[in-house]
Parts: sequence; structure tokens; C-alpha cells
Amino acid sequence: MNNVKPKEDLWLDMPQNDKSATHQGN
Repeated sequence: MNNVKPKEDLWLDMPQNDKSATHQGN
């Protein structure tokens, strides 16, 4: 999932979970 979408996209999909997206994105 994360590999398919960059961390920026993750933030857009779940802005309230930006911290989680950052950890998964990185």
C-alpha cells in the first residue's frame, strides 16, 4: 500500500493520521 503511494498521497488520504503516514511512508 505505502509502496504504491508516496507519503504525500498518504497524507491526503488520511490527513488526521499524518504521523502514521509519515512513519509508513518513510
